[in-house]
Amino acid sequence: MMPFMHRIQLTFAILILLLARTVSASIDVTDARIDTALDVAGDNRDEIRRALDDAPDDQRRYMRWLVAHMPPKDLQSLDAAFLLNNCDLACRAWRSAPWHGEIDEAMFVDTIL
Repeated sequence: MMPFMHRIQLTFAILILLLARTVSASIDVTDARIDTALDVAGDNRDEIRRALDDAPDDQRRYMRWLVAHMPPKDLQSLDAAFLLNNCDLACRAWRSAPWHGEIDEAMFVDTIL
């Protein structure tokens, strides 16, 4: 039988993992985070804004997530056409894949997008 303290530690670890999964499952990005990314984009701000504005409705959340998680170098150099095309390709690949039902949005944006 497992000692009492080990059961408490195991229970606590499982709760932490479940909480982390719940928090990370949300892909929504705050406007403040987008504003920060636009500031970091500097002279490329208009391209990033265009990518956000021109993303189709069914891809807008994904584009927001992408912009919020892009490294500064990419924010400062990638153009709207490149971002829109790659977001579209990733979305089409994910939605048409036979394993689509097994990959939730959080995993999609983190590993495919």
